[in-house]
Amino acid sequence: MKNISNDKNEKEEKKIENLEKVKKLIKKLKTPLVEPIRDQKNLEAKRIELIEALDKKDLEEVKKLIKEGAGVNAKSKNGRTALMVAAEKGYLEIANYLESLEK
Repeated sequence: MKNISNDKNEKEEKKIENLEKVKKLIKKLKTPLVEPIRDQKNLEAKRIELIEALDKKDLEEVKKLIKEGAGVNAKSKNGRTALMVAAEKGYLEIANYLESLEK
């Protein structure tokens, strides 16, 4: 009985030790692991602004909107991402920028 009890204690101690290591690693991160929940209207507005910036081939506006929280992987109503739209329209510079964000 003692061996089983000791094994359980050792496993629990190892779990706690691993958990502490994970907590330390998370604290070192500069960005949160999960994006904060944002207001849905704001997300929709940013998505629309991003599509408009793509239509204008305005790379600087695209960068600005993404920095402000526009979702790079957000899909349009017909299921296309900003990268897909840029690639379809032949906006190579914008497509390359958006692709670099996914890496």
